[in-house]
Amino acid sequence: MSLPHCDNQARTVARCVSLLAALLLLTLTACEEDQGAVPPSAAQRFSTPVPGDSNGEADVETGFTGLVSGAFTTETLPAAERIYYPDGGDLWQISETGAPELVTGTRTIASFSSSANGHRLAVLTVEPGEDSGQEQSRLSVVGSDGEVLFDPDDMEAGVRLEDSSPVESVSMSPSGDVLSVTHQSGAMTLLTLDGDSDQLMPPSLEHRPGRISWSADEQFIAFLDPWLPDEPSSLRVMVLGEDEVQTVVEPSPDGHGVVRAKWIPGTPYLVVIRESGSTISHGGNLFLIDIDTGRQELLMSSGEIAPVAGIVDVVPSPDGEWLAATGYVPGDEYPEFAGLWLINLESGLRISVALENDFSVTDMWWLDDQLLVRVIDDPRTSLPGTYTGREDFALLEIDPATGGSSERYSRIDDSQDDDENDGGDDDNGDDDEDD
Repeated sequence: MSLPHCDNQARTVARCVSLLAALLLLTLTACEEDQGAVPPSAAQRFSTPVPGDSNGEADVETGFTGLVSGAFTTETLPAAERIYYPDGGDLWQISETGAPELVTGTRTIASFSSSANGHRLAVLTVEPGEDSGQEQSRLSVVGSDGEVLFDPDDMEAGVRLEDSSPVESVSMSPSGDVLSVTHQSGAMTLLTLDGDSDQLMPPSLEHRPGRISWSADEQFIAFLDPWLPDEPSSLRVMVLGEDEVQTVVEPSPDGHGVVRAKWIPGTPYLVVIRESGSTISHGGNLFLIDIDTGRQELLMSSGEIAPVAGIVDVVPSPDGEWLAATGYVPGDEYPEFAGLWLINLESGLRISVALENDFSVTDMWWLDDQLLVRVIDDPRTSLPGTYTGREDFALLEIDPATGGSSERYSRIDDSQDDDENDGGDDDNGDDDEDD
């Protein structure tokens, strides 16, 4: 609203005061009449995009204007029936109702990834070569019962990984039928459990893909490039089956890139953490990006946490309804945990989850319809939200409807534990088993 021009300065002041008072009265009245109103959901705001609107520069990005090809579906993910987590050098699993169980006790695991329901698990181990000393990668896929479903070394004709350099990471598709693997040379390969392979990106010094995220319908993958320590990353999206890779977000001119990106199941949206000058290292602001149109929207600013802070991790629920996000701020010696939030994408509701004993959240997973988080007592790493494999920890279950938490397993302050890396606990009533 523009204020009218008046020749008489005194009259102008009086009218300005009257208009401001009226606006204030209207605002207070609206608040009294609708105290329980929640902001419109992200999906509602994106449903009728208005180019050049007045949401602010944070919601507008030039350059990427949407994918050229590919059609998104409303397919969501099945609820996870089990999740996998590292404990020291070992890999453990936990089901909806069971106690933690050992999957493998090796200290050479470089990467692992499971299907959406947790029935299949891809594990990448890296070991020195017997003769040359060069690292040798070994990739295998097992079922939840421990049966080996895929091992390139055991295939009669063998499976070509298209590149002689070591495999760096593996990401399993939601169905568990396809794997995307990245190489240290910058190459990226697609593998099926039938033994077929397809090179998605050739070796190159110009790119180094990492942190791959699959869309629920398995038509698209998003990845950061380059994914290297202390280098700003771009966010790129590939349409599988099409010769199309598009850059969605470039690093800013002052060297701030993308930290994380995850698909929201059942939507064409990516939830993205982007660095800025006011965020701590390895953290940033939380954005929602419509890959169909290129529209971006700020969901949560690090400035809402503290003047210097950062959202460091975000995990969407399998049904695409909730986001879980963690934030950190600088500390005297190490980054300090600042909070855990649940954001409902349907209603816009945001819940701050209260944790006891000043615990820090380092990992998050959705197990069935509950959020499972790993908490540690005293983080001692410069990388915020990182479990180094040495800290005692607890697994807490969070109900997104209420924000309430309950303990599923704890090893914090358990000085009587004979094996400090024992992911199971005899107090749970179950003996540890090797799957």
